[in-house]
Amino acid sequence: MVILGRRGRGDAISRGGARFRQGLRVSYRVVLTGTEMGVELMSALGNDKSGLPFTVVIERSGKLLTKKLGAMSQEQMQVAIEMALE
Repeated sequence: MVILGRRGRGDAISRGGARFRQGLRVSYRVVLTGTEMGVELMSALGNDKSGLPFTVVIERSGKLLTKKLGAMSQEQMQVAIEMALE
């Protein structure tokens, strides 16, 4: 599993991402993109408004399973992850 985040100006988002990873003790990769690349990627994945948060779940073969603009509940995230792992 990979978390892809969009980095803003300066290091504030990068430091926030590091704190996020440490707080959750995640064992998967977290990738931060620059703003321009992040906007292009979000658009390609179906987020034409460039809104955040934007979550996509992609299975190992590369098929997009689900996408959501706006916050996901823990239950929604768990269901999405379980779908990806099937």
